[in-house]
Amino acid sequence: MDSRNAGGRGGIPAPEGFRFSATSAGIRRRGGRDFGLILADRPCVYAAAYTRNVAKAAPVLWDLTRLDKARVQAVLVNSGNANAGTGEEGLKDCARIATAAARELGMPTRRIFLASTGKIGSRLPVDRILRALPGLKAEADPRGVDRFSRAILTTDTRPKLEHRTVHCGGRSAGLLGVAKGAGMIAPRLAAVPHATMLAFAMTDARVEQPELQRALAQAVERSFNRITVDGDMSTNDTVLVLASGRVALDRAAAARFNDALEEVLVSLAKQIVADGEGVTRCFTVAVEGARSGEDAQIQARAVAQSLLVKTAVHGGDPNWGRMLAALGSTLIPFSLEKLRILIGGVAVFSGGRGCSEVMLAKARGHLRAREVPVRISVGSGPGHATIYSTDLSRRYVAINAHYD
Repeated sequence: MDSRNAGGRGGIPAPEGFRFSATSAGIRRRGGRDFGLILADRPCVYAAAYTRNVAKAAPVLWDLTRLDKARVQAVLVNSGNANAGTGEEGLKDCARIATAAARELGMPTRRIFLASTGKIGSRLPVDRILRALPGLKAEADPRGVDRFSRAILTTDTRPKLEHRTVHCGGRSAGLLGVAKGAGMIAPRLAAVPHATMLAFAMTDARVEQPELQRALAQAVERSFNRITVDGDMSTNDTVLVLASGRVALDRAAAARFNDALEEVLVSLAKQIVADGEGVTRCFTVAVEGARSGEDAQIQARAVAQSLLVKTAVHGGDPNWGRMLAALGSTLIPFSLEKLRILIGGVAVFSGGRGCSEVMLAKARGHLRAREVPVRISVGSGPGHATIYSTDLSRRYVAINAHYD
């Protein structure tokens, strides 16, 4: 299995059977491309995961209730407007867009997947979007993924892309992932049908829907469900995988495909964290020795999402007391005597007490790095989990005090 980060311009290989385009529909005030299309040459098997947020946006509700349960052929994504908190009117707007797109693209409405990202509470400028559809179709191209990846950004500073190749006999299946996300990032995705993070993966591998859904569920749990920027769950979070089915996989290649999907989504998740709003450094919280994996994830997330911990990381302060308090706030029992907290490999808390000033100075040195590892041992149990997080800066406050 070959891997190559596809984050740069040009030369990004699209899996066979997929085209991409982007245009300006006048949705974002600042202008530029804000409307993108992923178009498959034929209907694709798909798997999806959606936000658990009770206040789901209109496009999420559309996808959950109105899609063909087996196949998707086109994905329309707009930035600059979340189409969330828009009630029945928002759903009617989805219907108008999907119906017009189906007519323009020559396919049933039920095969149109919709996604939106941006400000909550305003209706989409549907008439502008409809006028943009013909140009979007005309410019669809296998080499258009860079344009698409930039059109779906909001407060992001750069696109997020990743690529893998899975070999099977004399043929190769491509897997391409594209994502956006910088703020309102604390996805807790439900991987069974039932600022924002959006991710789309396309492959020309042949994968049956149940297997693809299972692979996505596992990959999402180990990627997007392990990141946090600000602790806020979006109304629009969506992950979609499309499989065009052109390359058959044997059993061994199918296992490699599942690994590749997880690798792609983990890479995209980490890219989202690194590009978080106002981020100056990232940190990971790895908890080990917990009673269960669930306990470990709860404990790691409590530390990773603590505002006091995040501001301490921003200030380069190895404040183990804040981490200790965050752990305790979960109400999951642990022994202070067995607890160990390490920052960059330096034990700042061990044996029931904090470390010396000399060791704190060493920990401060590690906190000057762009990426900071925090490891916490809470006992001798089998549970372990890692959460990827960011610091909290003045820039984050400035961005979100006047989000538009």
